[in-house]
Amino acid sequence: ERSIETALQAAEVAKEMVARVKHDQAELLKSAHAERTKIIEEAMATQQLIIDEAKVEAEQTSQKMIEQARALLAREQEAALGTLKNTVATLAIQIAEKLLQNELRQQGTQEELIQRLIGEVRWH
Repeated sequence: ERSIETALQAAEVAKEMVARVKHDQAELLKSAHAERTKIIEEAMATQQLIIDEAKVEAEQTSQKMIEQARALLAREQEAALGTLKNTVATLAIQIAEKLLQNELRQQGTQEELIQRLIGEVRWH
């Protein structure tokens, strides 16, 4: 009878140990799940931070490239305008030269022009 009682007590102890192990296992799984959720949330936050930083950097790079392109365009426009002014001035001088040569081919016109220029110089 004692051995039955001892066996029953041992069985009860074993049953309690199994219950504690199951409880501990459930707590461990719950803790592991919470840790996994925390790690996933931190990873997602880090991912979003990296994405946001990349967007800011891309925007800054884009703005810098736009500003450089605008500055280059302005310099090229100024250079083209300078070239155009020089070309127009050269053409104007060449046209004036041709007109003056045509006018001065005639002797009377040449003397009139000289007299007129002398008169203008005396008054100024």
